[in-house]
Amino acid sequence: MTEPKTKTLAAIYYAQGHLAEALDIYARILSDDPSDAEAQKRHDAIRREMRASGTLAEVSTQVKTLRRLLRRVQRRRKR
Repeated sequence: MTEPKTKTLAAIYYAQGHLAEALDIYARILSDDPSDAEAQKRHDAIRREMRASGTLAEVSTQVKTLRRLLRRVQRRRKR
């Protein structure tokens, strides 16, 4: 069962200090509905906050590493 990706859940993550998780949920909401102005506003605000604290660069590096590892696993499964 997948976890619902809602603005409420994103707000909870944000309030708990889980900025990357909140940002991810807002990005998913925006991919489904790019015209959601509230989600865009909150997404942009979290990105600014993460950029100011240096967290965004750290998360970006982690995402790149995880994507690289995922590609390796996928290649091994094809064998």
